[in-house]
Amino acid sequence: AVLWTGVRLLCGAPLAELLHYADAVRQSVPFGNVSVATSQLDSRIALFRALADGPRPPYMPTVPADAMQFGCWLG
Repeated sequence: AVLWTGVRLLCGAPLAELLHYADAVRQSVPFGNVSVATSQLDSRIALFRALADGPRPPYMPTVPADAMQFGCWLG
């Protein structure tokens, strides 16, 4: 499910479709069964929900103009 949703996201599938599929797969896993795959799927579901909420303004660091260095933009 993690691989399928990732490939479909890259192919431009609608977020609603991806979220519906990921939720259905996650609900089929018994509660309390935690693995790397379920953690990744939970992260994907959170990502899809955040993307479905709509655009947000970009993050701009608030630092003095004289402090702008290359490392600042990496953060």
